[in-house]
Amino acid sequence: MKEQIEKLTIESTGTIDASAATLLYPPQMAAAARPTAATAYKGIFLYNLDTNKLNVCVGASYQAVTSSV
Repeated sequence: MKEQIEKLTIESTGTIDASAATLLYPPQMAAAARPTAATAYKGIFLYNLDTNKLNVCVGASYQAVTSSV
């Protein structure tokens, strides 16, 4: 079995440098299992298994990332 390891570099400017083959998998959980918005860090993101959408904590609540595509 061959394992391919991709390199991911985060620059001091916040820029992420990754090859096109690199994927980012956010944590996946049901809404009830998420950390409460009051205790979570602003900006954390996760994949909501109940809604099948990416959620971002914006401080007081989680917001679903939506697209018109």
